[in-house]
Amino acid sequence: CRFWARNRWSSHGCNVQTDIGGGDEKVHCECYHISTFAAAVSEPHHKIDEFTDDELFLTVPYNPLILGVVIASILIYLLLCILLWDFDKRDEKLRTVILLEDNIPGSRYPYLVVFYTSSRFNAGTTAHVGFRLIGSLGSSHIHVLTNSAGNGKVLRRNSDNWYLLYSSEPLGILESVHIWHDNHGSSPDWYCDKVHVFDLKYGIETIFIVAQWMALTLKFYPEAMYNPISEEELYNVKRLMVDNFFLGLREGHFVLSVLLRHPRNPVTRIQRLSVLFSCIMVVMLCSLVFYLPQYNSFIVDDFEYTFGKRELWATLISILMISIVSYILLACFRRSYKYIFQRQQSVLYLARDSQYEPSRKASDMSQVSTAQDLGAAVSLKSDIFRHSLLKKGRHHAKDTCYNLVVRK
Repeated sequence: CRFWARNRWSSHGCNVQTDIGGGDEKVHCECYHISTFAAAVSEPHHKIDEFTDDELFLTVPYNPLILGVVIASILIYLLLCILLWDFDKRDEKLRTVILLEDNIPGSRYPYLVVFYTSSRFNAGTTAHVGFRLIGSLGSSHIHVLTNSAGNGKVLRRNSDNWYLLYSSEPLGILESVHIWHDNHGSSPDWYCDKVHVFDLKYGIETIFIVAQWMALTLKFYPEAMYNPISEEELYNVKRLMVDNFFLGLREGHFVLSVLLRHPRNPVTRIQRLSVLFSCIMVVMLCSLVFYLPQYNSFIVDDFEYTFGKRELWATLISILMISIVSYILLACFRRSYKYIFQRQQSVLYLARDSQYEPSRKASDMSQVSTAQDLGAAVSLKSDIFRHSLLKKGRHHAKDTCYNLVVRK
């Protein structure tokens, strides 16, 4: 016999009387105070035979909540898989390197130019963007950023577009990049985050930090010229922390990684959703197994939910289990893909005292987190490989692909 007081059940002042008959259907409680009291009978544990006592497990009509939640979760998972399958097909079209249509015929010196659009609201643009590379030995022709493959819009919000540019002669050490747009379309304003340029023949990498709006307003202009990044800007702690924070949310968060997955990441949206669904099932199972009743001899539904020791224990066990399950599943998904991975050996040029000097190799800079997407370690193939295959043959084209494995 217990009574409800101070948000818990207590047996103080209540005794069980056995002198009044009634069999097993009645319990006589004698309390020395006026309160709301109740009684329960603790039954001894029975040995269950899994084969002959099957009726003990068929309790769905009496408690359909668990089965209903599981079935609803499976249906939601299947519907989301159908929706995310279409997004994965769209992402496959965004992995290719775009060959610029306005390359001059006969130009053979290759540059790989990457434009990063910010994740800010309305950062993408509908305008036609033009650019020109200016180096110590000359400047490139004017090029317009279009999608020659017809795989969708370019320069969208929170995206990066890779272009293959051919110059008639080497430009030397790049000194600046000239960017502008024609203010065309319904949303012409563009926030460019940065520009990477790779000299594919000599293995030289140059980074240009833009980090501003390009718009036709009183404060901004649709045209600007930028110099290569300096060593202080490259190792700026604030910028690295912000970039890595958003990168962690995009690639490591269970929910956000499903929605904001990078197109070049080997783990698809459906696979990430499967990991999330598995974690939800594991949490439900851990709650059933480890969320034990507060009183072993007196099982009763609580009127209020309080976070105590048993809630903390169930939470810690759930976190541990979902960490193990998610790590194993993601590792299996990543190892199921075959892709070329090689450390970039290009020299990174930085601005120092108005001169551009070679810094560390990109392989040595792997200790510095520059918040780059994981999917950029994938081999850059498609148009580059096809072009090299036609001009150099199979063996040289394969070597070219290995040399083009770069980190954004």
